[in-house]
Amino acid sequence: MLIKLFYFWFALLPFSWIIAHFSNFTALDKLLAPVLLLLGLIGLFRGNSERMKRVIFFLILLYLLLFFKHLSFTGLGAEYINLMWVDAVKFGYFAIPLLCIKNLNHFRRTSWLVVLIGIAGCISAFLVAMDLLTLPKERFEISRIGVESIQKSIGIFPSYGDLAQFMAYTVLWCIVLPGTHLTKSTKYKLLRWVVAISFVLGLIGLQSRNVLISVLFGLVLLWLLKYIHKKSPSKRTTAITLFSILGFFAAGLTLVFSSNLIQGLSSIGGGLAAQTADARLGQYAMGWDIISNSPLMGASSEFLKLSGFSFDHIHNMWIRLASHGGILTAMVLAALLIRIFILVRAMAYVDQKVPEVMVVTSYFGVMLLSTLFYPGMGELYWALLGTATALTCFAPYKPPGRKKQSYRHFDAQKKV
Repeated sequence: MLIKLFYFWFALLPFSWIIAHFSNFTALDKLLAPVLLLLGLIGLFRGNSERMKRVIFFLILLYLLLFFKHLSFTGLGAEYINLMWVDAVKFGYFAIPLLCIKNLNHFRRTSWLVVLIGIAGCISAFLVAMDLLTLPKERFEISRIGVESIQKSIGIFPSYGDLAQFMAYTVLWCIVLPGTHLTKSTKYKLLRWVVAISFVLGLIGLQSRNVLISVLFGLVLLWLLKYIHKKSPSKRTTAITLFSILGFFAAGLTLVFSSNLIQGLSSIGGGLAAQTADARLGQYAMGWDIISNSPLMGASSEFLKLSGFSFDHIHNMWIRLASHGGILTAMVLAALLIRIFILVRAMAYVDQKVPEVMVVTSYFGVMLLSTLFYPGMGELYWALLGTATALTCFAPYKPPGRKKQSYRHFDAQKKV
């Protein structure tokens, strides 16, 4: 019952706000979330102790992130409680997949839901751009592809960055097709064509640099991982370690020189794109100013009273987070992501999880890249990250008659 309710909740995520608008009632995912959290926690404490330890560790890091993010605002009373509550709800969308996805079959089915959501996101954006679909909330801008009748738009997703990650995951999953056989069959060829066409239509409607760059970057990472996995175990480990270090170093450089990168990309998409780039440069300057004045704690309660949540509109998740809660908060999130990455890579040593690990690792790189260009940390961001993280929290399938396998031996298993 729990997993079916979870599938229903997950499939609702990008559509729930539309249903809530037309029904004039609270979004269904918000109503189901507490039920899933409660049932998931009950199941967690009744299940495998190693899985429980891993999930609890992630939840502790999540609580630390929540605590440090709003530490500067503890004197605001009701406003502080509201800030904590809003983020606690969002972080719950990370916890729910961890609690509900208990085996590889659950993970694969959830990933297929990601595929359906990604396709729906692209198709809806195209239909809105072509004026064939009207949604309660629509975002239009002047066309960036030179066709005035096709405005830059977005569909059921709240942000381009969220859709960039879902679409990258969708493309990667449908290339690798984990858990399937006969990948050259007509059914899977048709599926790949559907994804490819949806992506192209989505680009026409979205006209988003983030979506395009994220998908292309994911494909490059997937090719690189496939190439590395053909090497011997020792060379593979060395290559993964080297590329991981280089990747995090490159992400750090990109963060520091994000203004220069935005200026370089501003020429793509016409004059309005350049104006958008200028606006983001202003956001970054404001964010760095806040960080330089209060590096450890971020914006003060006095700043919040004067300028509201202006820092929450910064189109860079890391600068936004450090502006809000200081470098301490950004370090907690970095620790969470690094821990996820290490455990995901450890799963590459588990035979039955190698294809999934390739998808999740590539998605992880896409996530780090796309969050450099949008605020991030919304419900859909956390739900997809929680789904990817869930891959590290359950044991692989064991053939009948074999002894129970501890999580501590994951890293010692044979590689493919």
